[in-house]
Amino acid sequence: MKNFKIVLGLLSLGLILNCGGGSSGSNNNTNASESGTTGTVAQTTGSVTAADGSPIAGATVVLSQNSGAGSSLVKIANRDSFGRLIRVGELVDDESETCDDITVSGTVIAEDCTDAEGLYSLIGDIPCGTPLTINIVRGSFSLSATITIACSDSDGDGDFADEITSIEPIALSDDCGDGADCDFDIANMAVVTGDYDEIENVLAKLGYGSVDAYGSFDPDQPFSFTLIDGNGSLDDAAYENFDDLLNDLDRMNEFDIIFINCGNDFESLSTDPTVLANLQSYVENGGKLYVTDWSYMFLEQPFPSFMDFLGGGSDASVAETPIYEAKDGVGGIETNATVNDTTMATWLDGVRVNTGDIETDCYLLEESDVNGTLGARNADGTVTIGDFLSAWVVMEGTHSGVTPAPTVWIEGIISHYGASDVNAPLTVSQDRGLGRVLYSSYHTAHSCPTQGFWPQERILQFLVFGI
Repeated sequence: MKNFKIVLGLLSLGLILNCGGGSSGSNNNTNASESGTTGTVAQTTGSVTAADGSPIAGATVVLSQNSGAGSSLVKIANRDSFGRLIRVGELVDDESETCDDITVSGTVIAEDCTDAEGLYSLIGDIPCGTPLTINIVRGSFSLSATITIACSDSDGDGDFADEITSIEPIALSDDCGDGADCDFDIANMAVVTGDYDEIENVLAKLGYGSVDAYGSFDPDQPFSFTLIDGNGSLDDAAYENFDDLLNDLDRMNEFDIIFINCGNDFESLSTDPTVLANLQSYVENGGKLYVTDWSYMFLEQPFPSFMDFLGGGSDASVAETPIYEAKDGVGGIETNATVNDTTMATWLDGVRVNTGDIETDCYLLEESDVNGTLGARNADGTVTIGDFLSAWVVMEGTHSGVTPAPTVWIEGIISHYGASDVNAPLTVSQDRGLGRVLYSSYHTAHSCPTQGFWPQERILQFLVFGI
């Protein structure tokens, strides 16, 4: 967890943060702080980014104040009995951007959602010269930290109330330093290993671990998620087996997110009654389940109304049989897929990806090609997705009348063995009770890992922060 950072702000002008990594802000504002000046400013702005520098879109930013005695740190209150963040509604800001609403234990002063560039703007009578709490939530990730905004008077008129200040960049870690007044909570994640997908590579590149020279996750270096052995690839007896996890609901509930990679050895357990009940309970009570490709039966069996997978029947109330009939995709194809979400599309335009094509340039990348291109989308607005392996799982579409309707993030023209080319959903999510499920038919760059990101890995990054 120490490798993940959330950075607040763009410029200086006024942050005193009682948290590890805050010395820069404190030093820059010593005089303003020591003057004891108090008042209000009209607006304060900043940004939220991930450890790799890419913006975090759709984050909730709430500035609040403790209305009672005691610590100035205001706590985020919307958590389930397992300590997992839960959604309490949708917040729509003045720019019509949306994010998860949050409940805090203090008095809300101002709130906003970050845009596709990770920017936020808190408008109102913002107290300066007094301790406040900034709360940031994105999916299962959160922080709360005590800040003091300096009272600035840039025009020299003696009035702070018309001023706009900016919270400067501060890198936060989970230990926050000795005596720090902050609470930094990275999602507790389990990653089930598989033969054909490695979400752990993406998590490592995001700062949750390390990758080797080839871009593959290095388990010998510190990492901040729990590896679960799903395919016999982990020799150390200390690693849990996937079947043990599936049969232990209490253990499952310790995790905010469970990632199930494609190609694990326990797919037959997807029809086991105990496993089905555990998966349903885990999600309905606040867990998030992220599944790729061949592992789709861990969604279709417990949640048959989620999506209509190819073959096996189309009744939303009945799990499809025979299992695995949807494994019909043609391998080696590439599709220029449509991005259905405007925020994701704009965000993709602002992140860096490898220069070239995953299918043709895999082993030809120069050092300058690694994250060498700004923007993951093509000129026509599509995003190129490749590295489909033979017999990948095809989704036909959503079931009609299902509430809440699944969100189809990505769709594209694909080929499968039973028909001509069709437009098919490729990445889909759905809220289920207090939790959420997410499925992707394609993988991380299984055949072509690199230290940089391919466009399809950036899509997965966007969704990791939102699930």
